[in-house]
Amino acid sequence: MSGSNRIDSKTRILESAKAVFAQKGSHGATMDEIGAKAGVNKAMVYYYFNSKENLYYELLCHLFMTIGDDTIADFDQENNEGGDYNGILERLILLMFRMLNENTEKTTILIDAVVKEPEMVVRAMNRSRSTVNPALNVIDRIKEVVEKGKDAGVFRDIDTNSVCVSIIGMGAILHIMGLPLAQSFLQIPITDEKGFLQDREKSVLDLVLYGIVNGGAAIRGV
Repeated sequence: MSGSNRIDSKTRILESAKAVFAQKGSHGATMDEIGAKAGVNKAMVYYYFNSKENLYYELLCHLFMTIGDDTIADFDQENNEGGDYNGILERLILLMFRMLNENTEKTTILIDAVVKEPEMVVRAMNRSRSTVNPALNVIDRIKEVVEKGKDAGVFRDIDTNSVCVSIIGMGAILHIMGLPLAQSFLQIPITDEKGFLQDREKSVLDLVLYGIVNGGAAIRGV
């Protein structure tokens, strides 16, 4: 098998694994299903990835390395002003929402992995960080902005890591569970899914910024 064919086959397997794991979960997916979707036999899947666990791990690494692509680079070009910590944090949170919303399969797999395979997620993130992946820097940038905002007296003296956990959690729930939660538990009729997500993004921003900003209502222009 030539080098290009080897890369193509491995890429097809990873893409197929993403679809199957997103639909069936890490426990429900099988190597047979993944191979069939990729157009290769199970032996070929095992040739590249010697177990389902290893395939899942390699997929997580791949997702962490590609989830944001060039979004941070674009953000840096548009947000190089200093001092407006409130505005920069707001745009960073919206950027993270954009990353989560890029591909629901990716987000579904990552949330499932955090719940079921937290140690594997940590290993995959650490490996991905070694490649200086721009996507992962979104959280680092949020932490940096919160710390600088606290030093400048813009944000209250609160735990930065707790703020990041809350932002990630609300963002993940918003894009994966927000719609079904609203329709089933709250019985809210949703006719415009895009508009619903945009409204929820604004709601999350309000919760975060009112919670951490000194005089939040005044700073948000309310």
